[in-house]
Amino acid sequence: MKFIRRFKESSLHKAVGLELGSFRELELDAGKDVQYCRGFYVHFNTKLIGIVATDEGPVFICDQEKFLLDEQTLHFLLQKNAEVNTFIFMWEGKVKLQIPYLRSLVEYNGKWVDDSIFDFFSWLYEASGRKRFYSYYRLKHVSAAELFPYRPLQREGKAVV
Repeated sequence: MKFIRRFKESSLHKAVGLELGSFRELELDAGKDVQYCRGFYVHFNTKLIGIVATDEGPVFICDQEKFLLDEQTLHFLLQKNAEVNTFIFMWEGKVKLQIPYLRSLVEYNGKWVDDSIFDFFSWLYEASGRKRFYSYYRLKHVSAAELFPYRPLQREGKAVV
């Protein structure tokens, strides 16, 4: 079984991981050898949201749906106001996910900025804007077809496969 880690998991809790074949969160026994893949996930309200590296590139997980991301289209937006951020995932010009949440701010060089170390949505938005994001989340040892094989992998501009 292959797993991705929960984003910024506390060492005070028992280790858990998201099993990529079933998209189930499972408690992990520290004594067992677990194969971790490149990626992270969070639970937000009732949604399971994550990113995982595959042989075809980054796949965004949103509950039971999975989306193959490509470099051609901006997929993530982060709208900010004084107290609330809104994370938005766009797919083929439509909003697929919109999550408002309270901002987590830290002081950096005399300015208050979003805490991308502990804020998964801010981290993902910032990471996806970097040149290396797509190459970093492309790895041969995880097949995109392995990810929750009972649900189709959505590819932009193409029919659901």
